[in-house]
Amino acid sequence: MGYAIARESGDRLKLFRKYGYDIPKARNLIFAKAKLRKGSLLEVGTGRGHMALALAKKDIGLFQSIWIEKRKEQPGYP
Repeated sequence: MGYAIARESGDRLKLFRKYGYDIPKARNLIFAKAKLRKGSLLEVGTGRGHMALALAKKDIGLFQSIWIEKRKEQPGYP
């Protein structure tokens, strides 16, 4: 399942890049503007978890994420 998600994400990145939107570059801009500092961070889930994954890779200290919509926690939700 993880491979399918990674492949889907890669396909999506290519598609967005084709039309001029670079998702990793946009995330890095958000990180730069947010001026993340070492400490603690709460991420409120509003999507598929790509930003949470990118944040988890940063060395910011304590990182917690919560999900706000029960329905999207179900397997197979688009």
